[in-house]
Amino acid sequence: QLLDQISLESIKSPGHYFHSSKGFKIGPESRPTFVSELNLGVEQTGFTIIKSHGFSGDHETYARGGQFVQLFHKELEAYVVAEGLFDQDVTEDVHLRIREIDQLNPRTLHSSTSAVTYWQVEPESTVLDGEGADLGPAVPVPARHTLGKYLCVKQASEAYSVTLTEDATDPHTVFKMHPVLQDSPELKFESYARIEHVITGCWLHAIKDKSYQRKEFLNMEDEKSMRALRWDGGELREITCCFDRRYDDAYTIQKVDSEHVMNFNFVAGVVPTLQDLIDARQIGRPLTSKETFRICHALRELRNFMLVNGEPCKARQKLLRNLRVIDLLVTLLKFPLKAVQDEHNLTKVFSEAYDILHTYMMGNSRKNALYFAKYIEFFQTQMVDKVNKPFA
Repeated sequence: QLLDQISLESIKSPGHYFHSSKGFKIGPESRPTFVSELNLGVEQTGFTIIKSHGFSGDHETYARGGQFVQLFHKELEAYVVAEGLFDQDVTEDVHLRIREIDQLNPRTLHSSTSAVTYWQVEPESTVLDGEGADLGPAVPVPARHTLGKYLCVKQASEAYSVTLTEDATDPHTVFKMHPVLQDSPELKFESYARIEHVITGCWLHAIKDKSYQRKEFLNMEDEKSMRALRWDGGELREITCCFDRRYDDAYTIQKVDSEHVMNFNFVAGVVPTLQDLIDARQIGRPLTSKETFRICHALRELRNFMLVNGEPCKARQKLLRNLRVIDLLVTLLKFPLKAVQDEHNLTKVFSEAYDILHTYMMGNSRKNALYFAKYIEFFQTQMVDKVNKPFA
């Protein structure tokens, strides 16, 4: 029966059971991962039977635990977004990005493919049983950004701020979604809902006349430098909380296509590899031949991923910007290459990194070019002629 616990005995080796070890840490101390080893052993491990199903038929219209969604402010025509990188400080806190629907621009008639707009709505209990994420006003649900951090509301002096936190057990991460048009036992895609914060009892509110200022562009000492280049011209608005439930603060729950989810997961899977490599360079640990082969293979796959039938795919290139892969690659390339113990191995990695950057710049994406341009000054220092003299 469902929720029963069972143990799995090997037919080939009677008396040996499918066994899970106790959790242990792997990876760098700054970013450890807790894992368990699966193997055969004489000790029994209990496994719980849970139900599972595929998304088909009527289930396609309802959100499930852990599924990717977008929160679209209907009145303002803006997505709830945040920017940053896994296990690092948030680059841009929670805000609204306006994407007005223009009948003359076919691109705006479809949902955004930017990964900064993706959230996961999690049932309060578990996401393992495939149950729907309830929409009823009595059911709280946390909202998890694809950065791995949770939407929360914190009190700052006399006001409340909408931000992100890493603590999944923080009670300030729990919200309720109140349907606008009709009561429904489950969270239905393309439905309208107002979002209430459980602890404070306040509601997510869009400040229509207050622009959000990008932290990335603040405190630029030299406004004429390429680092200060405004690569993103999108209209941004601040988001806050208020105790009044406003008529116009209704959000549409939009489904993210499975193709976009797979693309995101592919690029996101390369991020820990680059982060671990950067950590290793910072502590001076040399690359082994085995690590070099694995890293180069991953980078080569990422480069090929950006090409579809030999042509650059703008939606996939964008993910390298959303997930700060470009920034990670530049950070890696800033490490010294000459006269290091593993110069031969590191040269191979650098070569693959430059191939990725070259592929990222293929095509006619103006935003990709502007984002890359902020590192032009660094790359000019890397350009040398045959006698190792910098180009003018």
